[in-house]
Amino acid sequence: MSSVLPGFEILHHQVSSSLTSKEDALVSVIHWILISDGMKCHGIGDEWPSHEDNVSELLPPNWNSNQEVYLLRYRNKSRLGSFLLKVIKVGPSILINLVNMEKEKAGGILVKTDDYVTDSFRDFKSAFKDVDKLVDSFKEEVMREVNKPTTAASTSDEKKCDKKVNKSKLENEDPLRVPGTERQPLTDWMTDRDPFGVGRGDLDPFGGVLVVEC
Repeated sequence: MSSVLPGFEILHHQVSSSLTSKEDALVSVIHWILISDGMKCHGIGDEWPSHEDNVSELLPPNWNSNQEVYLLRYRNKSRLGSFLLKVIKVGPSILINLVNMEKEKAGGILVKTDDYVTDSFRDFKSAFKDVDKLVDSFKEEVMREVNKPTTAASTSDEKKCDKKVNKSKLENEDPLRVPGTERQPLTDWMTDRDPFGVGRGDLDPFGGVLVVEC
């Protein structure tokens, strides 16, 4: 355990007397994963005050007062990134959500409490099991997701993809196309011309198929 989360044993000893459930123990693990990544805890709740003095690597007072929903605020080392940790109890499991407030990105996983915490959750030596799997899952599926960069290149690729989709719809959904015939693909020079000129080739009796509405 100590090799997976160095320093966590100290935190566990600090909060062990205040642990009231397996969920508490599991939230303390998630908290330390974030701290190990260079974050600091800025208190409980989902409201961000303009000035915060109680910044710490430790869990804040009353962090587990609500056993159904845990809300903890964090900032990274540069204090430029704000993150909200929201853990919700769902029967025998907990739903762990992390939100990057600046990038408006969120990631989450649903984990079964008994898979990682024993009944002896106050005793560090026997409190946890398979924590390495939890650490890997949280880092890969949650932290990696919320820290994905939002680049101009990805936005440009999305626009190109949308353009291709719209172009494909024009080719396949032409109401003037005669059933059983293939329409020539639209080219860029055709889509950029006068919109009233589209379809003139179809109305030319010498250059295409004449479609008559009855």
